[in-house]
Amino acid sequence: MAAGLAELRTRSTDLLARERAVVLAAPALAIFLGWAAVEGGYPPIYWYPGALVVLALLAVAVAALPAWPALPRAAAVALACLAAYTVWSYCSIAWADVKADAWDGANRTLLYLTVYALFMLLPWSARGAHLVLGTYAVGVAAIAGWTLWRASTSAEPMAYFGGGRFSVPTTYHNANCALFTFAFVILVYLASRRATPVLLRGVAAAGSVVLTVVSLLAQSRGWLVAIALTALLFVAIVPGRTRVATALLAVGISVLPLVQKALDVGPAADVSEPGPALGAVARGTVAAAAAAGAFFLLWALGDRFYAPSARTARVLDRVVGVALAGGLALAAVLVLSLGSPRERATDAW
Repeated sequence: MAAGLAELRTRSTDLLARERAVVLAAPALAIFLGWAAVEGGYPPIYWYPGALVVLALLAVAVAALPAWPALPRAAAVALACLAAYTVWSYCSIAWADVKADAWDGANRTLLYLTVYALFMLLPWSARGAHLVLGTYAVGVAAIAGWTLWRASTSAEPMAYFGGGRFSVPTTYHNANCALFTFAFVILVYLASRRATPVLLRGVAAAGSVVLTVVSLLAQSRGWLVAIALTALLFVAIVPGRTRVATALLAVGISVLPLVQKALDVGPAADVSEPGPALGAVARGTVAAAAAAGAFFLLWALGDRFYAPSARTARVLDRVVGVALAGGLALAAVLVLSLGSPRERATDAW
C-alpha cells in the first residue's frame, strides 16, 4: 500500500511539473468563476481584490519561467498594443473631467492586460489548455443552470429580472448573453472533439443547451445577431468543420422546442408573473439537456469504433464549407428579393 501511495504521489508531482500552467491558472480560474456568479464581478469590491491576485500570479509566473517563451508575432503585437492602450488609459487621467472614473477605467484596463499576459506567457500544453477552458465553461454552465433553477422555484422570481429581462447573475441582460455565449462556444468545441473524454462530451453538450436557453431568456436583440455571426465564424475557422457544424446542429435541434417557451417568459415578466413560465422552461431545459447529452455520448462511443480517413475528413469539411457559402448566398438572394433589406431589418428590429 505504501508503495502504491508513493507511486501515486510521484505521478501527481510529475503531472504538476508538466502542467505548471494549469497550477498557476487555477487561482485565476476560480476568480473568474466567482466573478461570473456575483454580478459579473463588476462592482469594485469584487474585481479589485481579484485583480491584485491575478497580478500576483503574473509576477509568480514570470519569476518561475526558466526563460521567456517565444511568442508568435501576432500574440506579441497584441500584447504590445494592449500594453500601450493601458498606458494611454492612465495618461487620460490627466485630462479627464472626472478623474476618479478615469482612474477606475485605467485600473480595469490594467486587469485586462494582466489576464492576457498571464495566460499568454504560461507554458501551455494542449491537454492543460483544454482542461482549464473546459473547467471554466462547465462552471459557467453550472452557474446558468443553478440560476435558472433558483428563479423557477423562487417566491419572488421578479428579483431575477431587470427591465422585464432575465438579468441574473450579471444584473445586465446583454452581459448575461456575453458570459454564457463565451462558455457555449468552448463547450460545443469540446463536445465535437474526438479526443475529449466520452463522459465530458455528454456533459459539454448538456451544458451548451443550458447556456443557450438561459441566453434566450435575456431576449437581447443584439445577441441574436452576435450568436448567428459567432456560429458562422465558428464553423468557418475552427478545424474539423464537419464535426463542429454537426455539434451546433444537434444543440440547436435540442433547444428548438424551448424557444417559444423561453420567449414567453418576457411577456409574463411584464405582468410580474414569470414563475409558471420559468418553471416550464426549467423542466424543458432538463429534458433537452439530457437528450443532447445522450446523443453526444452515443456519438463519442461511435467515434471509438469508426474514424474516417484524413482524406474523407477533408472532403467532408470542404462540402460543409461549400454548403455554408451556398446557404449564405441563398439567404442574401432571398433577402434582396423580399424588398429593401434596410427597411425590412428596421421593421423587424
